[in-house]
Order: sequence, then structure tokens, then C-alpha cells
Amino acid sequence: MTLAYSAKINKGVEMKKKRFRLRFVFWLDMLKTQEQDIAERIEVLKDERLFSKAIRIGILIFDDLRQGNIDQLVQYFPWVKDKIIAQYSSETNIEAQMSRLEELIQQQNTFAQTQSPSSNYIGSFGYPDNDIALEEKEEEVDSATITKNLNQSLLSMFS
Repeated sequence: MTLAYSAKINKGVEMKKKRFRLRFVFWLDMLKTQEQDIAERIEVLKDERLFSKAIRIGILIFDDLRQGNIDQLVQYFPWVKDKIIAQYSSETNIEAQMSRLEELIQQQNTFAQTQSPSSNYIGSFGYPDNDIALEEKEEEVDSATITKNLNQSLLSMFS
């Protein structure tokens, strides 16, 4: 940190207020591509006379975010709030679709339980009934288990 006291006389007129300013210096390692990008952005900001403002705002936003707040971010960039809302509303839409899928699966299970397969079902595929020995198991699978498995499969595709 460098302390700078500014009380110069400007064109023969003394400044009304004396300023007490701080100067901070930091280094960029130009062998790192990310820091090269930062240096280029700094040059653009300096050309546009926005470097100091960007640093001030950036530090305020960074500190606010570290504390778990987004107030400063929304204050300086109000469009971010709309983006966040749009993102979460699309996730809500996915939840609604998942609920609809659960309902359809439950309806399908109810329909499947009311229908009984015909005795020549296997034979209809060209296999003689006596060549295949099927073992019947009475295992109850509820729609909640099926829905849970489907939800896990779908979520794993989006993760």
C-alpha cells in the first residue's frame, strides 16, 4: 500500500479540500494465460477510464458475495436478478414435468395391473410355449418405487 497526499496547487489556484488517498499495487504473472487476459481487460478499462470504478465496484460485489449477499451485485447489475429468476423458474418447470411423469407412470401401472396377458403371449413371438420355462414370481412393485427409479435416472442425465 502506498500513501499519497495530494495538495498541489493547480494553475495558481489552491484546492479547497486536501485529499488523503491510498494507492494499492498488485502484480500479474504474464506467463499465466488467465493473468494475461486480466492485463488485456485492464488496458481496455483504462482506455475507457473505467479501471478505478471497476476495481471499486468489483471489491464491493466480491465482499458482498463472500458474505452470502447479492445486494451489491443486483444494485450494479439489475439484469442479473432477472437471469436468476429465469433460471430457477426453468428448474421449477422441470419439477412440474417430473410430477407429470410420475402421474403418467402411476396411471400406466394401474392400467397394466388391470390387464392380464393372454396364455399364448410368448407363442405370438414365434417361440413355442413348451421350449421356454418361465418361473412366475409374485413380487409386488409399487408405482412409488418405479417413479423413484425413473426420477433418479432422469436427474442423473441432467447432472
